[in-house]
Order: sequence, then structure tokens, then C-alpha cells
Amino acid sequence: MGDRLHKNSPPPEKLEDVTELFVAQVKAKLAANAAHNIRFALKNTDPDFRICSHAQLADATGIDPNIIKHMFGGVRPGTKTKKITRSRFVGLIRHALEISQVTVVPFVMERANIARTLAGMNDDQWKRFAPELTKLIDEAKKDGGDSGKR
Repeated sequence: MGDRLHKNSPPPEKLEDVTELFVAQVKAKLAANAAHNIRFALKNTDPDFRICSHAQLADATGIDPNIIKHMFGGVRPGTKTKKITRSRFVGLIRHALEISQVTVVPFVMERANIARTLAGMNDDQWKRFAPELTKLIDEAKKDGGDSGKR
């Protein structure tokens, strides 16, 4: 217990769920980063190098490697882990890997298709559409429209 990691308090971040989606996003991002590093023959010291392993993620965030192992599973098949369902490190990992935060919002069924369309837009489409949508929402608020509740 004399290890420095046992003496550090967790970060003052919000406790967040370690969802299946988050785990899948992290694994996909690490794989994409590994492909990027291989494609451009990048080494750890190169400026464009991207985090592509659990160990590098631990080094970049200062998180105990065992916590990362328990969040995402072991590197080798058959590694025994204790599944973590909530953690204060989710935000740090998301920031280190540049993963966008995703949330679930309940919608009335008639409006769900529009929400799916918005969620499916790529970044360029969203950048073009968002200002217009914001303007429409502001106008609806001024007109005294409902707050979206039914």
C-alpha cells in the first residue's frame, strides 16, 4: 500500500457511467489511432503520435493501469477483471482520446425520427444546420411555444 497511486485521491470529476457505448468508443478510437500511427510510421516521440494502447492511455491521463484494465478488459484474452460501472475517470479518458460525450434523451415517438436525423449528421452537416436550428428554437421561445413537453 506504499504505492503512490494508493495515496492519490480520485479526480474531482463527476461520477459517470462506464457504458457499453463508451467502452466500444474507446476500443474503436484506440484501434483507429493504432492504424494512424502505423500508416504514418509514427513513434511515441513524434508530435502526431496518437494514444493507441492501455499503457499509453494510463501514462497520458495518470490513471492507474489496473483501473483501465477493469474498465475496458485486459489486453490479453482471459485476463480476470472486476467490471467498473461508474467512474470519475470517464471524462479524463474521453478528453485524452478526443471522444465526444453522448447522452440519452427521451423523445415523444412522433419526434424521434427528427432526433435520429439530427444525431446522424456528420460534423460538416451539423455546422451548417445548427445556426438555423438555433434561430428557429429562439423564435419558438419568443412566440411562447411549448417547452417541448406533451
